[in-house]
Amino acid sequence: MIERRHKGFVIEKGLVPVANVCESIGTGKSMDDILKMYPTLGMADVFEAIEFYALNTQIPANMNQDQLLKLVNVGGDDIVLEVTNINQVVFLKLVELGKRYYRRVSNFATCMNNGLRISCLENIMAAEEDRVLENDLHDLVRQCLMETTPDIFDNPAQTKEDLDIEEYLATKEKYETKV
Repeated sequence: MIERRHKGFVIEKGLVPVANVCESIGTGKSMDDILKMYPTLGMADVFEAIEFYALNTQIPANMNQDQLLKLVNVGGDDIVLEVTNINQVVFLKLVELGKRYYRRVSNFATCMNNGLRISCLENIMAAEEDRVLENDLHDLVRQCLMETTPDIFDNPAQTKEDLDIEEYLATKEKYETKV
């Protein structure tokens, strides 16, 4: 459980500041590293801190897009996106999004990749319905996709197949029935 203390928000178990945990993740620490640094915490506590941080922190507005998230298509004609730069806040928001639907995954990079995949799929589905997602993360991902791979919106059926939409929809449905 997260609670407010005079200097900020802490994880109740051990009174570890949420910002410290998230900063550690943002600088490349693994789950094992964090659990060693904060032995009173469990994996669930770490992901609770990430969720709290992601849902209560805005993506910095004073940075340009490439400083926040830089995608490169390394697949040529096939779209294969690679993240070459990512801001800590964006990384943690993508980790939270990926973890939301893929609960059994504990690796931060895998959660981030799942979050990016989800955001791409949700942007493509929204574009098909001629609507825009009103969310700072989805907006940033959409802008990056438009800059890096504008073709991704030209053939939404192929893109959704490439990103395995059926698996995502099944996972999302399982998640939503449990909530």
